[in-house]
Order: sequence, then structure tokens, then C-alpha cells
Amino acid sequence: AAEGEMLRRNLEEARRQVVERECEANVSRSEVAALTRSVATAQNDATSNLAQLDGMQRAVDEARRREASRTNEAQSLRTSVAAAKGDAAAAAAKVDELRRRLQ
Repeated sequence: AAEGEMLRRNLEEARRQVVERECEANVSRSEVAALTRSVATAQNDATSNLAQLDGMQRAVDEARRREASRTNEAQSLRTSVAAAKGDAAAAAAKVDELRRRLQ
């Protein structure tokens, strides 16, 4: 009888441990599922941020291209102004020469 009682207690303890392990496994599955969802959310956020960063980089590149174009245009205008000043100075010198000849 004592041996039977001991076997019954051992069986109950084994059953309790099985239930405990099943609960732990369920918690672990829940934690894994939550972590998996967190990773998926983080990946989506990273993808979204990367797309946004890519768009910003394209905008910066375009702004740099426009700035370079405007810089080239400004340099071209400065060159044209300098050439026009040179032409004006040459024309003024010619006018002075012609005035002197006419006098």
C-alpha cells in the first residue's frame, strides 16, 4: 500500500511536471511569435526608412545638379559680361581714335 501511494505521488508529480513544461512551451511559442512580429515590424520600418532616405538622397543629388548648372550658367554670364566690357572698352577706344582723327 505504501508502495502504491508512492507510485501514485510519483505519477502525480510527473503529470504536474508535464503540465508545467507544456505551459513553458506555450509561453515560449508566444514569445517567439511576439518576437517574430517585432522583427517583421522592424524590417518594415527599416524598408520604409530606406525608401525615404533614398528619396531624400535623390532630392539632394538633384539639388546639387541644379546648383552646378546654375554655377556654370553664372560663370558663363560672368565670362559674357567680361567679354562685353572688353568689347565696350575697345569700341570706346575706337570712338576716341575716330574723334581725334576728325578734330
